[in-house]
Amino acid sequence: MKYKYLTIAVFAWILITLLIVAVVNASPDCPSGTDCRTATSTPTRTGTATPTVIPTAWATLSAAPTMPVTPTIANPTQSATESPPTVHPPNGNAIYLPLIRQPQIRLGVQLEQLNTEWVIPGGTIYYALRWHDVEAGRGIYVWPDLNAFAGYKLVLGIKTSPAWALEPGRKICAAPKSEYYPDLARFVLAAVEQYQPAAVSLWNEPDVPELLANYPEQYGCIDDPAVYSDMVIAVYDALAGRVPLIAGEFAMIELPSSYVANFITRTAGHYDVLSFHYHAWMPETVGVEQRIEFIRRYYAGPLWLSETSMVCEVDCGAEFETMQEEYLRLVYSTPLDYILWYTGAPNGWRNSDLIRLDGTPRPAWYTYRMLTGR
Repeated sequence: MKYKYLTIAVFAWILITLLIVAVVNASPDCPSGTDCRTATSTPTRTGTATPTVIPTAWATLSAAPTMPVTPTIANPTQSATESPPTVHPPNGNAIYLPLIRQPQIRLGVQLEQLNTEWVIPGGTIYYALRWHDVEAGRGIYVWPDLNAFAGYKLVLGIKTSPAWALEPGRKICAAPKSEYYPDLARFVLAAVEQYQPAAVSLWNEPDVPELLANYPEQYGCIDDPAVYSDMVIAVYDALAGRVPLIAGEFAMIELPSSYVANFITRTAGHYDVLSFHYHAWMPETVGVEQRIEFIRRYYAGPLWLSETSMVCEVDCGAEFETMQEEYLRLVYSTPLDYILWYTGAPNGWRNSDLIRLDGTPRPAWYTYRMLTGR
């Protein structure tokens, strides 16, 4: 008899348990089909997070930076049978050719000749537009023919002052007299109207002292950062958001750089992108990382390494080329918005080129193609 009552008690306990579970699952606070014994509620947000705003023009030129994983590099000799590219010089002006196919690609190459074999349609071309050539006579513009760049995103690199805008005896890489800043701004606006670029850049390595500027068509040689700041502000205000303005392209020969710090502080964001240059002698990126860290003390916006390479002057054989390819992989892993290699054409400067003087590609060239999705 006692077992009969025990059995009844067990069945009663099971029945009560099932009834409790049914009541809980039928609660109006528990969505249909959800196990309310394990479900957790998500608190309702009472506010909206402030989105990151990317200027439309800048977004079309370059995606927001990511921290890429250092890629696995294929054996460069696997592509050794490929034919080297044919070079077609365009008026002797230096251009950058970032090979952009996907938003995450942020690596380009500078060429001193236009080579359509290297340019992916829709990619970005940086063209050095020299003010002193285009407006040799004040108010008279003689524009170079850039029809070859149709179908690409064009970045105009504005540099060099015409003689009529300079103090007597100054090099063309120097800043124009302040009274001619409106002329500079008008020139930039006219260039934007003429070519409809994706962005413009103002000067090249302005922090190189004029006394050291042995190639005034290349360097910026603006000794006073306040002068360069005022130039950038004048152009930025004139552009009024029409296209992004890239400032800097600083040489940053020494750190710390009071020139760069003073410029950033004085301009207070009157530009859309900041850029700097660095050339390595060994396959390491300490110098790049130091410059990034220094700039980030003052500036948090888009940052370009707009000229870089690993260079060599003696004994630049197979061992150097292997290290050069390694440097390319390392610099690509740094937290920068865009990286431009100097150069992709055989110009012979310190063996920095991806293509040798005899027209054959170095190992870094194949790595460059792999990193850009070619």
